[in-house]
Amino acid sequence: NGAINGSASGEGTEKNAAASPDPPLPSLSDDRAPLTSRPKSAKFLFVEEALFLHSRGLLEVLGPGGSRPPLDSKALFDLLGSLRVPLAVYLAYAHLRAQSYVVLRHTEGRLDLVREIRDRTTDGAGTEADNAGAGAADATAEKGGDQAGTSMEANGRCVDENGGEVYPGKLENGTGNTATQNAENIEKGGVTSGEITDAVSWKRRQSRNSVKDLMMRLRREDALAPVPRMMNHEDGMGGAPSSVERSAPTQTYFSPPSIAFDVYDPSSNFRKRDPGPPAFCVAVAGYAEPSPPFDALCALAAACRGVPLRVAAISDSGTVVAFGVTDFGVPRMK
Repeated sequence: NGAINGSASGEGTEKNAAASPDPPLPSLSDDRAPLTSRPKSAKFLFVEEALFLHSRGLLEVLGPGGSRPPLDSKALFDLLGSLRVPLAVYLAYAHLRAQSYVVLRHTEGRLDLVREIRDRTTDGAGTEADNAGAGAADATAEKGGDQAGTSMEANGRCVDENGGEVYPGKLENGTGNTATQNAENIEKGGVTSGEITDAVSWKRRQSRNSVKDLMMRLRREDALAPVPRMMNHEDGMGGAPSSVERSAPTQTYFSPPSIAFDVYDPSSNFRKRDPGPPAFCVAVAGYAEPSPPFDALCALAAACRGVPLRVAAISDSGTVVAFGVTDFGVPRMK
């Protein structure tokens, strides 16, 4: 078991962090401390987010209980394995983040939620003026976490860019509790809502509440996103094939549509509470692995529900090659 401790390393922030001693850590034996004991700025990151920030020198990761010296890169890469995140998945994530894309874990229900939120806000039912702040999800999710410039860490205590402390979680049985902590913050933190005057119609009030509920559902969907899987795997990293599927000795198992990430174009206006549909979805595969059958590619494209699909092929050396996948018919011969 271990906890991760991080501190931002920007100008000024590093000086402030070094000038004052670390505040005392709460006990790691209980990761369900009352909300009143947690700073309102607490955020928890998935391991791929934390590792990417560390690799860029933006996050210092400490050991259990905030012990020093900080963990080195090798220890953090070892952590990927204990959290069952395939190395190829992280390499695809880092490749996209290095190009300033906003990268979020994909879930089955996420695309429907972002489209429904966008539809309700663009038809006038959920505009900023009408919602009077009720559609504003918790400020911790406003700009997409670390991808908007805030350096935080998962499963541990970190010091944010303002010197505020983020309390620790813990790792149990090789599984990080990022999703658990996120769920707890969502349930207890709630969403702030503005006052509604008597002049606001019942219909508008209902529409506003509906948008607020959808945003809360989206926050939960993002916070509880499972570990991204690869398209084809035989080691059980993202799930294991059944005995029937293992019957053919030379067969490579292709899991059900395994979309790893939803990717958004770089934008300073990205808002995690209302991001809209992603620019494209990404599935991850090994470059040296057998190509997926045609029906598997069709299933992947269909699971994207109209969003463009790219397959990121990761070589043994870490090179990332992305292929666009479309579901168009074969053009007629003239």
